Amino acid sequence: MFAAATGRAVNVRLLLSAGASVHVADIYGSRPLDEAAAAGHWGIARDLLAAGAAVDAAGVSHRTALIAAAHGGHTDAVRGRLRWGASVHAACDYSMTALRTAADGGHADIVRLLLGRGASVDAANRMGTTALMAAATNGHADVVRQLLDQGASVDAADNKGGTALFWAGRVYASVSWQLVSNIVDQLLTAGASVDAACNSGGGTALMFASQVGNLTMMQQLLEAGASATLQTADGETALTTAMDRGHTTASSQHCRRLKAFMRLLLLRGKSWTLLCLLGLLLSN
Repeated sequence: MFAAATGRAVNVRLLLSAGASVHVADIYGSRPLDEAAAAGHWGIARDLLAAGAAVDAAGVSHRTALIAAAHGGHTDAVRGRLRWGASVHAACDYSMTALRTAADGGHADIVRLLLGRGASVDAANRMGTTALMAAATNGHADVVRQLLDQGASVDAADNKGGTALFWAGRVYASVSWQLVSNIVDQLLTAGASVDAACNSGGGTALMFASQVGNLTMMQQLLEAGASATLQTADGETALTTAMDRGHTTASSQHCRRLKAFMRLLLLRGKSWTLLCLLGLLLSN
């Protein structure tokens, strides 16, 4: 186990020749093949498979060696496991497949390999999250393109009603807005419902773009016909969200940006009450 995990190929061969079992598992259910796969030691994994290790045996969290390799971004290891007949449909705990975890990490080459072997493009985990949602959330524009080209459902919703476009609106701060813009453009071009709302609260992509201050995304959504006056369960709209953020932020640059957002929204929303409120904000 230790030799496989740490890349000691000579030791692994010696142990195998001495009769060491390739099926032994630790207290967490992890086997030598799982450890080698997770660390990207394809040469060792090949030796273990040749010695009879089960390619789809489940290890930690019922994760197969293919899923472990996909999670770690080890393209050669994934290619090797596919060559040995690993199932692209196997799923670990929470119903996470190799494709779903590869999309989450932005491993475009692995996504391409898995799709080429027939991986289900819309397979979802227990939370209802698909590979497309994962790629959109993490800012992986190249993976989004691959998945859409393979027919991924652009309006598939998770258990909370969130679509890929909705999650793109809540993309992590570490992802550049240029990438977010690229992803939003791809999703809209593919026919994403611009006003799709999350079940928990009723928030839309426009509301969250307003909340984080992404003017480019707001412009894209408004030009695609997004409503500036849809309300959440609490009565919030994209307009009120932008105004709330404008009042509470400590950054004057952010304030100026949010005022620009509100001008955009008011042009679409035509809310005279909020226009008066905006006048008060601008006068501060």
